This record gives sequence, structure tokens and C-alpha cells, in this order.
Amino acid sequence: MMTGIWPMAALTVAASATVAWAVIRHVPSQGRAYVPLLMVGLFSSAGVNLLVKGPLATGVVTLTNTSRGLTAASPVWLLVFAWLLAPITEEAAKAAPLLVPRLRRRLHTSEDALWSAMALGMSYGIGEAVWVAFTISRDVSYAGTPSWAFVGYATERFIVCFGHGVMTALFVVGCYRGLRARGYFLAVALHAFANIGPFTALIGAWTPEGASLWSGGALLLMAFFFERMRGSDRPEVQRHELLLVRSTRGALPGSRSGQWLEADQKATDV
Repeated sequence: MMTGIWPMAALTVAASATVAWAVIRHVPSQGRAYVPLLMVGLFSSAGVNLLVKGPLATGVVTLTNTSRGLTAASPVWLLVFAWLLAPITEEAAKAAPLLVPRLRRRLHTSEDALWSAMALGMSYGIGEAVWVAFTISRDVSYAGTPSWAFVGYATERFIVCFGHGVMTALFVVGCYRGLRARGYFLAVALHAFANIGPFTALIGAWTPEGASLWSGGALLLMAFFFERMRGSDRPEVQRHELLLVRSTRGALPGSRSGQWLEADQKATDV
């Protein structure tokens, strides 16, 4: 009998990557153009955890002499910090590849903005499945756990891939329309909302069953936002530069002037 997280992680990554490729390749009209972006964000999760979230969390608990282990009795400010850390940092990290001019110049229509962002977000989600598996594998208490017991991990990670795509799309589509701050705020807010269930279960303030129900509701909300963005994909709305950062050029004709502590949770429904 196979034990440990890695066999289930391999199946999860394979299934997530296959579905992500099928959706990106066959749903949008120009799907072939967005498929390469599924490779771009694979290492972003490890990068943002190792270079940003980890150092920030370590710095805060060191400076304030607080415990890194979170419980419902932890200081409120620390709980808020931990809850918002992933949404604020990850939503920026997922869209960061579009700061590269060569990638940014690919976005000519609102469909380009939506599906490029979906590809980047799902790419991040696939890489994050590997990162979460890595954090679980380092906990020796799970070493002898049969692989089939990690089905909760597999289900969660599979769904989260879609969620990351939608949240990234909120930010990127907002940038495309010249509403950078609004797009980023919506992405962060949706991410934080989706994390309420897993986070409260992580600190022992809610049951895993309740957290699962919350996540189901968050998934429905994400589907709503996704359909809204697809519905507003109008051919006549054209932009030839994605404004992730303020440009020194004038506004283009027709434009308006002017991101799941990802549950670094180790025990994911085992």
C-alpha cells in the first residue's frame, strides 16, 4: 500500500493540468495562444512562499515575540495578518508575469485579458498543489498515512486551480479596463472571503465540515464572477496595453482614465 502525500499529489497535478489545458485550449476562441501561459506560473507559489510570505511571517512573529502556531486564542491582529497575508501577496504574484512587456503585448482584447489571466492563475494553482504537498510531506506525523487518505487534499487543490484563475482574472481584467486598484481589491477580497472557512478551521474555531460548506459557497461565487467576466467580453472593447503599472502615455481611445495564509495548512482533510 502506498503511503504519504506524493502519490496523491502526482494524480492531483496530472488531473488539474489536464483539465486546465482542455479548458484553456478549447473554450476561448483563440485558445492555442493562451496554452503556453500554463507553464509560466508553475513556480510562482514556491517563490512567493519562500521569498515573501515566509520572511514576512517570520519577521512579524520575531519582532512581536508571538507564537507562529495560530489558534483561536492568538491575538486578533495576528489572526488578521495571517488571514490576509496570502490574498495580498499571491494576487500580486500571480499577475506579475504580465509586467514582462513581451507577455503584456499579447493582450489585445478583453478575451485575451480574461483567458491569459485564467491560464496564469490555474498555472499558479497547479504549482501550489506541489508546494502544499511539500509542506505536508515535511510533517513526519503524516509519513505513514495511506495515500488514499489525502483525497481531501486532492479535491481541494483541484478546485482551487479554478479559483486562482478567476481571482487572477478579476485583477487582470480590471487592469485591462484601466481599473487597477479596483481589480486588485476585488481579487484580494474574493481570495480573503474564500479563505475564511479553511482559516477558521485551521485555528480550531470552526469544524472541517463547516469549512467545506463555506468553500462550496465561495466556489459558486467565483463561478458567478467568471460568468460575469465572460458576459462582458465585448469585441468592441479594445486595449493594446495592459496597465498593471501607471503608464506615462495618454489614455487609449475608449479607455477609462486613470489578488487560499493559503491554508499553508498541513492537515487537509486527511
